[in-house]
Amino acid sequence: MSYNLDNTIIISTFRTLNMWSWILTIFGFSAIFLNRESNLIKYRNQAVYPFYILHQTIIVFIGYWLMNNSMHYMWKFTIMVIGTFGFSWLIYEFIIRRVQIIQPLFGVKKQKSST
Repeated sequence: MSYNLDNTIIISTFRTLNMWSWILTIFGFSAIFLNRESNLIKYRNQAVYPFYILHQTIIVFIGYWLMNNSMHYMWKFTIMVIGTFGFSWLIYEFIIRRVQIIQPLFGVKKQKSST
């Protein structure tokens, strides 16, 4: 069975439309079932900007430490990813959230009191 040009264009168009339909379906179901308020989402939204600011500096420090190390590159990558996330989270959680004077430097808004 040989394909001619018209048949190839039709199949390619159908595949593309099928993929886009699945993507839009996933977005639609996500908007319905995952678009809810939660404390976890509030915590993560507040942590995004401090993570963005911190991760660049932490990557430089960890990268400098790993640069001349002779270990396999996969171990270096793993240490870089886990170390960057871990140190960013630790600094955010135990320093930025608790020291109010530095919160504006990292774009953390004052938490509203529940009284």
